[in-house]
Amino acid sequence: MARKDKHKYGMKSRGYSIGCQPLDGLISVVADPKGRYYNILTYDRMLTGQEVTDYELTYIGKEEE
Repeated sequence: MARKDKHKYGMKSRGYSIGCQPLDGLISVVADPKGRYYNILTYDRMLTGQEVTDYELTYIGKEEE
């Protein structure tokens, strides 16, 4: 079975809401336990540079499944 990476992004300007993040490939939304971001988003794909810029996200890293 192929391994699928999960990519995490921090919401630095606002929290999860309608129109505030890309929905394609979104797996989960959680509060940031360290308080650096409004929410942490997990995707089953890398977001494009344009998506990261448009939604003011910060790439946190990936985790392998």
